[in-house]
Amino acid sequence: MQNRAVVIVLSIVLLIILGALYFRHESDALKTSTSVIAASSSPLSAQPSSSPASTGNPATLAPSVPAASIRLLAISPSTASVGDTVTLTGIGFTASNTVLMDGLLAGGGKASILNGKQTISFTVPQALAPNCKAKQMCPQFMRQTTAGSYEVTVENANGSSNVLVLTVSGEAKAVSTY
Repeated sequence: MQNRAVVIVLSIVLLIILGALYFRHESDALKTSTSVIAASSSPLSAQPSSSPASTGNPATLAPSVPAASIRLLAISPSTASVGDTVTLTGIGFTASNTVLMDGLLAGGGKASILNGKQTISFTVPQALAPNCKAKQMCPQFMRQTTAGSYEVTVENANGSSNVLVLTVSGEAKAVSTY
């Protein structure tokens, strides 16, 4: 009976090791294929390097970002009021992006390239709406944007980004009608 238990345990360990090796191989193959896709897809996926040695061929494109990756690098300004325009700089943006503040919809934005960097600009809204997906039950509420810190993320076909913090200060700026 004890030998049978040892055989079962060894079989399970062998299956775990084989599974880990299989998934590692699949992961390496995915990294290779996404690097090729990133170098050959839309102009927002890869930009020619600004170095003088750049020849413009796919091997010298920068940054080399896997197609399924979004990364926020900077937020400017990091403190803003309702109605102010905020610019996100990052990589992995697509033609259609959703900007979220604390997981709620702050706006959408088409990515643009400024000085070789991908950017999305949005206006800090007076209220934040739920971020509802297609065919999903959606609560009907809006949350007023008040002073405080908000976690800003971007979602698009490539997934969700990391978090940057935006501090909303005070009241909305007064707009003159004169």
